[in-house]
Amino acid sequence: MFFIVGGLGTILTVGAVVTGIINKAGIDIIGFAGATLLLTGLTGDYLVIWAILREANPVLATLVFSVIMVTFIFVLIEWVRGKD
Repeated sequence: MFFIVGGLGTILTVGAVVTGIINKAGIDIIGFAGATLLLTGLTGDYLVIWAILREANPVLATLVFSVIMVTFIFVLIEWVRGKD
């Protein structure tokens, strides 16, 4: 019985916090958080492609993907700061 009450309390608390965040910050934060998660996933895809290319040719992988990853990181930082 304790776990049922505790679980229900947790669900209600999380729901209240999410509702408060949406009301306070607006619906834009949901889009911003979603886009941030998708761009983070894209970084993982870049790393997988780099690992595959590195197996074939380590020098080419380092030369090509070091520039791509540094540029992508700077773009993400500027986007998060709102200077795009």
